[in-house]
Amino acid sequence: MSRSTVHSSWLCTALIWAVLLTGCANESDSDFNIGPGDRLRVVVSGVVVNSNTGNAVGEAEVSAYHAGDVLDRQSVGSDGAYELLFGFEQGEAPDKILLEAQAEGYEEYEVPVGVERGIEYDFELVPMD
Repeated sequence: MSRSTVHSSWLCTALIWAVLLTGCANESDSDFNIGPGDRLRVVVSGVVVNSNTGNAVGEAEVSAYHAGDVLDRQSVGSDGAYELLFGFEQGEAPDKILLEAQAEGYEEYEVPVGVERGIEYDFELVPMD
């Protein structure tokens, strides 16, 4: 591979990162827009742990629902961390959504939460006897 090819490849990668980072940096903390005023972006994050031990429940699945529809669903990592991403049309966001965590050998856990830009919620799953 020639020096000019390596330099061009590096330059393209740098430009892509610059565009991505600039796009993220231009998001205003005062609004929820993804695009030009069309969507309310919601990020839900946290961890899922065993209520008895505090250890991560890595085999858990976390979901967000509204009106019976799945907004997003994710299997958590070995560290118990999750992040759900979804959006609503501007002006059509509900007041509350339902978060759910479940894992084999644990009681299912559901909780309603208010809709806002960033929601942090940690689940403490209760092991079944």
